[in-house]
Amino acid sequence: MKLKIIETEDGSFTYQKGDITYRSTHGAKSESLHVFVQASQLLKQNLSQWYVLELGFGTGMNLAATFEIAQKNNIKLVYYSLEPNLMPVNMLIVPDFIKNNLNEGVFENENLELHILPFRWQDWDACLGESQRTTGNHRGLPLQFPNENLNETKRQPPQGLVLQDTRFGEGLFDAYYHDPFGPSQSPQCWTPACFEWAYSLLKDDGILTTYGASGQARRAMQAAHFVVAKGPGSGRKREMTIAGKHAPRLEQPGYESFTILKSRHVGERAQS
Repeated sequence: MKLKIIETEDGSFTYQKGDITYRSTHGAKSESLHVFVQASQLLKQNLSQWYVLELGFGTGMNLAATFEIAQKNNIKLVYYSLEPNLMPVNMLIVPDFIKNNLNEGVFENENLELHILPFRWQDWDACLGESQRTTGNHRGLPLQFPNENLNETKRQPPQGLVLQDTRFGEGLFDAYYHDPFGPSQSPQCWTPACFEWAYSLLKDDGILTTYGASGQARRAMQAAHFVVAKGPGSGRKREMTIAGKHAPRLEQPGYESFTILKSRHVGERAQS
């Protein structure tokens, strides 16, 4: 089934495939700004450089929205996104200078460092053991993945790598955008194991944001030791979810409309 580009209510565009839309038809850019950029409170952290990790690059709208705000505030953006099925580059909804200079998922200038990593998070039963190797990019962000050929150096890890087996430097990211397709399309992305992986990558005051608002997804976050809060969603969606490592982080100014949820998983470890 082909992707169909549609204009949304705020004048921005997104794609539709059957009954699935990549961003809200009530405002694609508005949803990215509300759910991810604003809810992560990146601007309130007074940083000169933002480190963002995303699960599900999709159209690139989250990147475009985040980069726009970063540029307006003279902040460099370092953006990593896991996307196993990247759409054709010419279809991405990102600035042309990024599309025209994207090389194997990598783009860099003085204002933006972008890495779109072709990792799969479904249907992979291999796990890391003693046989693994580490590669680093020029910014020193290490990646570890199964050893295919010790004599061969690759910039990108092999296709088919499950997200739980991808290890970035722990505690590196200021924000984690959890934006895969929903549980019916990408069930492994809504498990405690997936959220535990995300927890390990966030800084101590980092924030997870997602459009997901189901009780099952929130309980999976809590099982991964996140403190979880619900708040108003974008457009006509009633709720969205944020999560952090400590309750006081979710009680800071700007989060008055969010309510911290009681956890049923105190002391529980996430299971694969």
